[in-house]
Amino acid sequence: MLRGKWLWIWNWRRCLDGDPDAVARRLKDADCAGVFVKAGDGGHDFAQGAPIAEIMASLQAAGVRAVPWFYWYLYDEPFYCYGTQALTWQEEAENLIATCVRLGAAAAVIDIEAESEKAADPEANADRALSLVKARLPDLDLLYAPLPQPTTTGACPIGSSTATVGRRSPRRTTTPCRWRRRRRLRSAMTPSPPRGC
Repeated sequence: MLRGKWLWIWNWRRCLDGDPDAVARRLKDADCAGVFVKAGDGGHDFAQGAPIAEIMASLQAAGVRAVPWFYWYLYDEPFYCYGTQALTWQEEAENLIATCVRLGAAAAVIDIEAESEKAADPEANADRALSLVKARLPDLDLLYAPLPQPTTTGACPIGSSTATVGRRSPRRTTTPCRWRRRRRLRSAMTPSPPRGC
């Protein structure tokens, strides 16, 4: 599914002023196969300045494959994080399900944040959330995108969850436990992704 070069769009408004045709041209000029667009954060839709369905549809109409990206915190109870209330692991899973159904998405990326370590049992919550998603959307390709977690003591807080997902991430060799490897991969990436996104 994810052959070729892909780009992550975190803030649509700042990506060529949110002009889908300009973004599609830039991506095609850089020989990118598709984009990951931040769609959810802590169980909420992520405000991109335009509805995520509109962004995804406009990119796909311009010939660019687009996959929604979700930040999960896996809390047991709602918790304030960065001034916004992050919802529970169950609400995060429900938000991903509803968004993917609304978008007709064939895949989704889950990015489990370092703040998940504040949950009583983040690994169990990840397994519960992923099981809920797979039960409701069995054909959805779930991709796991771990980022380095400097507060991690060396253990993978969500290590067993990758087996539940059944797919690897766009950054296949990156896990919180192997972040030195990611640094080498980043420096080896050529050509650079297009600027402006």
